[in-house]
Amino acid sequence: MQKKNGLPYFRGDENDVLDRYYKCAKEFKCKNIVRITSDCPLIDPEIIDNLIEIFLTHDLDYVTNKLPINSPSCNQGSEIEIFSFNVLKKIWTYSKKPSEREHVTPYIYNNPSKFKILNIPSKGMNSLRYTIDRENDLKLVQKIVSLIKNRPILTTNIETLFRNDASLFQINSEYQRNAGYFKSIQNEK
Repeated sequence: MQKKNGLPYFRGDENDVLDRYYKCAKEFKCKNIVRITSDCPLIDPEIIDNLIEIFLTHDLDYVTNKLPINSPSCNQGSEIEIFSFNVLKKIWTYSKKPSEREHVTPYIYNNPSKFKILNIPSKGMNSLRYTIDRENDLKLVQKIVSLIKNRPILTTNIETLFRNDASLFQINSEYQRNAGYFKSIQNEK
């Protein structure tokens, strides 16, 4: 653990994201992990709260809204994953493929018989993309932020914006969902 400006932080392996998650959670003595990636700045706090409540009140290893991975049940940019440190330690121990190390949780959803998994599908759309991986993604997110005045911006606000002006979402429509993960899998063959 290091400190900068009086705040503790952790830096780990640049390529082995799972190792970085595990060592950081161990260092900070985390009991549970809520995984929200930094390329999803418009994450909905109401969805986060709902998934946390479900995780804490049920006997589950993994709660998410992003499965199945090849056809997720939420908009890209609203994905949340919750799991315990014990589950993180297990996947850190057994994940051997580069795609599992780079993308943190594939070992869980690729081995459903080993985990108690619950996917909570979105009640709205699941086809929008407002994650930031490329320049056009950033342009779309900046436009969404400028057009929606409510704070925090909720998924329902973004979906209403889409229904009122679907052409806005053409800015980044050519990108494949989960392209990085699928590329990692392809590189393993």
